[in-house]
Amino acid sequence: MKDWNIKGAHFYSQIMNQACAFLGLTAEETTEAEVHQAITEAGTLDSVRTQAVSEMELKMSGFEASLSALTEEVATMRGQMSEKDKAIEALEAAALVAQQASTDALGVIAAKEAQIKSLSGEVANLKAAKPTEKTTPVDENIQMPNEGNASKGGGRSISSKDLANAMSGRTN
Repeated sequence: MKDWNIKGAHFYSQIMNQACAFLGLTAEETTEAEVHQAITEAGTLDSVRTQAVSEMELKMSGFEASLSALTEEVATMRGQMSEKDKAIEALEAAALVAQQASTDALGVIAAKEAQIKSLSGEVANLKAAKPTEKTTPVDENIQMPNEGNASKGGGRSISSKDLANAMSGRTN
């Protein structure tokens, strides 16, 4: 190991500042002993590379595991999407069948409404053509109370009580 002469070194300050920056230390607050300790702990460039490669391999294996899990999840989701697509197609087919049934039912309703209008017209024509009897035949079996009460116009008048009794078939 070479013994370096600090007094004869022209770049000592620059080398120490760069060493601090390389090791992640603050040059203004770091002593020579701390720089020496950090360099000793850091090891050689080959050991730093080996450590960095191992850390990257560890991270990569973690990423690969995450990627595998995500790939599996995507495959599951695609399967679910396929099932949902099939369910949607089945529902669309059912909707078309229901729509056709609704259209058929509306056609039947329209035909029945036309038939009702036609039959209503026929009934109206039959009523208009047939003379209607506006008088109801008198039931001769009903005894009218107070037969002596005749009005001036020749009609009979009875009380509502007597009428109710006559309608129910009772007499006083």
